[in-house]
Amino acid sequence: LTWDTPNPAQTSHPHTASMIPAPVHLNASVPQVPGHPATNLSEAVQRYLGTSYDEINCYELLVKGLRHMDIPYSGKDGLYSKLTRMALDKGMAPNAYLNGEGIVKAAGSLVLTNNYPVISNWRDEAAALIKEIEPLLDNGQILSFSTERRGHTGVVSRQNNQWTFINSGRLDNPVESNSVRRGVGEEILHEEIRNWFKLAQTRNETLSVTLGQLEQNKIRTAFNMEKSTSKRS
Repeated sequence: LTWDTPNPAQTSHPHTASMIPAPVHLNASVPQVPGHPATNLSEAVQRYLGTSYDEINCYELLVKGLRHMDIPYSGKDGLYSKLTRMALDKGMAPNAYLNGEGIVKAAGSLVLTNNYPVISNWRDEAAALIKEIEPLLDNGQILSFSTERRGHTGVVSRQNNQWTFINSGRLDNPVESNSVRRGVGEEILHEEIRNWFKLAQTRNETLSVTLGQLEQNKIRTAFNMEKSTSKRS
């Protein structure tokens, strides 16, 4: 993905500002968060609801959630190191996997991945995906959207018997009327899916949708391998 920065001319356009992650400034020096670990990613990110986008972008929200689950992110044996190494091993830019898809690839498993090269009727195709994805949803899953120029990620949650999407960005479809306009909030998941299909059709761009979940066994294996590699090097 090409991670664009917000353009002032775009921030007033509906359904776009929430889809433009700011540059990520995370490195190995940031400590883990102390305290009782959260049981899933949805619980872990709840505490950041209402935080301004200037403080936390969509990827940083995932990272903070991982720390609250006691999943190592910083340090030479953490997830940050693994993600950058994965990218470099494939001849990619070091930050190529610093996104929701990368976290799933390194520390989780895919639940669903769909690509839409051409969208001719965004309403029908969004409805078809919603029907397909709804039986697969669970609290704490990572859901990511990307087009040729945009990328966005967040966490699946549930409130008032409906599936929601906790993310940081412009909140076009908030569950709560008093949510911040641009920051960490909880949106109606079905409406977020529709937004992306509409955007992709309007711009004539390919859309990719990826749903994944963290796997404790894979996390342990990944970090044990990373530590072994570090000791040998």
